[in-house]
Amino acid sequence: MTLKTSHFRKKYVSSDSLFKKINVFYTFRDLITTYLIFFISFYFLNKTNNIILLIFSVFFLGVAFNWINVQMHEASHYLLLKNKKFNDYFTNLFYGIFSFRLINNYRSSHWAHHDKLHDSNEDPDYHLYTTPLFKGILYDLSLLTIWKFGKERNVLNWKNNKKNKSTNLNINIIFLILSEAVILLLIYLFLADKNIINIIKVEFLYHYSLFAISVSLIRIRTHVQHASENYEKYDVSRTTLCNFFETFFIGCRMNYHFEHHMFPNIPYYGFKETIMKNKDNEYFKNFYTKTYLKIDLN
Repeated sequence: MTLKTSHFRKKYVSSDSLFKKINVFYTFRDLITTYLIFFISFYFLNKTNNIILLIFSVFFLGVAFNWINVQMHEASHYLLLKNKKFNDYFTNLFYGIFSFRLINNYRSSHWAHHDKLHDSNEDPDYHLYTTPLFKGILYDLSLLTIWKFGKERNVLNWKNNKKNKSTNLNINIIFLILSEAVILLLIYLFLADKNIINIIKVEFLYHYSLFAISVSLIRIRTHVQHASENYEKYDVSRTTLCNFFETFFIGCRMNYHFEHHMFPNIPYYGFKETIMKNKDNEYFKNFYTKTYLKIDLN
């Protein structure tokens, strides 16, 4: 018998009071955390020619993009601000502008992941957790992953789908141009030696952090949270109860994925209470892991 998410939801000890219980303290705390990582990394990316510092800057900027990805994930479920329109405006302005992605685009892709989890044809994240991890990271770091994503994007669907504004080609082009203009302006303001070679260098490293480093970090998290040799039995996700450093670099507060797939309307901080009630339950033992650094899944 295939055990779907709904099967586990019935056995999980939760609370109806947690649904959509948004606390904006966490929204702005995470914004500050993300911006500190982003702008400190961005500062050194622009200010140093030391190769070691540049490597660290590129890596930590990738970590910042990982944090941005997680915040957009929360926003895609309307869990940053109570008002849905403000939730989306806030996300596009403070997160999307730096990662070249509108929240509506993220939402349409992410909701397909929830609806078609483990579907090889329709789950947009399927390749992240089924490709062998080391091979996938090599693809990410060589930019083959983002190249494949861009190549497979059907631009004609953006033109033809009038009902879905997230797929409107003109809106996406305008937003991409605006995002690039903002990044170029920030590079010009931060850059110590303002010449064309340095601008191109920083621009390339910025994009490499976004499209290679952060993608590989997202792949690690997604792989551990979803990979399984038995999709028939475990058609759900996993929660990773890891240490601070793994949370900082990889989880970025999205360690609660087993719970999230059962209750996508609960913010991540709402699961602290439920995890303590359920993590030692023998029925759920296959859905909790202790690290992102070891693949020990059933």
